[in-house]
Amino acid sequence: VLAGMGGFDPVFRQSLEDADLNLRLAAEGHAAAMVPLAKVHLGPAEGRSRREEPLPSDLHQVGASLAVLLRKHAPAHTHAEIVLAERQDRRRALIEHMIAGRIEPRDVGRALRTFDAGIADGKARAIEPVPRLPAPVAAFLPFPTGEARPGRTRVLPARIWERAKRMQDAAALAAAGHVPTLYVLSPTARPHRVTYRPEGYWLHEGGLFGRSLSSDPAVRYWRFDRRVEREVSLFAGSRGAPFGKSR
Repeated sequence: VLAGMGGFDPVFRQSLEDADLNLRLAAEGHAAAMVPLAKVHLGPAEGRSRREEPLPSDLHQVGASLAVLLRKHAPAHTHAEIVLAERQDRRRALIEHMIAGRIEPRDVGRALRTFDAGIADGKARAIEPVPRLPAPVAAFLPFPTGEARPGRTRVLPARIWERAKRMQDAAALAAAGHVPTLYVLSPTARPHRVTYRPEGYWLHEGGLFGRSLSSDPAVRYWRFDRRVEREVSLFAGSRGAPFGKSR
């Protein structure tokens, strides 16, 4: 279905391409299924429009994509009100960053000016039909989970110096049919990063005092066991209750 619709519309850049695709699906009579326990792990990286932390420095593409989305899917008389509401939300978020000391006062006005320029850009962008994608040359690759059976979730906490040994333990558990999650914590405030290893286990790495959710403070004191318990609780719904900890 997605290939037949052309996938994402390349007129969108960085923002709202998923909203456009869902609206196009609905227009074709398709339904999108919500999966509440699904987890998406985003790895923000520094680039032209954001710093290493997910702080906005350029909202041009955000504004442009919003203008394009409105042109494609919203009645013309609603555009101005929606743009104003989005601009006010962006301004509030920028001011919160400023109060927290993450950006300077002058950065607020600069970012909002890029938003306004993006709106003008999006109003002028050519909107073309999205061509059908060619047939795939191969089937989708399977997700290498092995046999994930209820009651087989295992949690492996590890200090940073135990990393290599515990990765071997996690791989062995995965080969035996378990669903392991390895937490490797260093005595730092590094943000957490999540990867899925080809051996069949989840690897969470970061600082004992660092954030794992965007809503976490940048630094927070934790005891090792309490931090592991907290991180396990975040994923108990999607990976199952842990069968036991391997220490």
